[in-house]
Amino acid sequence: MELNVKPRSSQEKLAEGMIPAVAYNKEKNVSFAMDRKAFDRAFRSLSTTGLWDITVEGGETFPALVKSVQMDKRKRAPIHVDFYMVTYGEPVEVSVPVHTTGRSQGEIQGGLVDTV
Repeated sequence: MELNVKPRSSQEKLAEGMIPAVAYNKEKNVSFAMDRKAFDRAFRSLSTTGLWDITVEGGETFPALVKSVQMDKRKRAPIHVDFYMVTYGEPVEVSVPVHTTGRSQGEIQGGLVDTV
């Protein structure tokens, strides 16, 4: 998923409809602001397991994974996002959801299945 963002400093006031975000890894840290609605729509389909291509306006493009999202509890809308910059060729630990379908042979024959 591609995401276009605007660079920002920590003291800068955000425009209406924008949320602050930061992307980091071992070597660098990039602060930026992005459109809340665009991020929310994309996040609902990709969640934390999808790879994002973040393009900073007038600057660099880098791949990143969503590390954490702070949500407004009343409005259920994102208010801040942390991304982890991915370096191709280096291992990354992520949680991947597994969804099971159907029934196993042991379950069909009367056994119990315990999903952990």
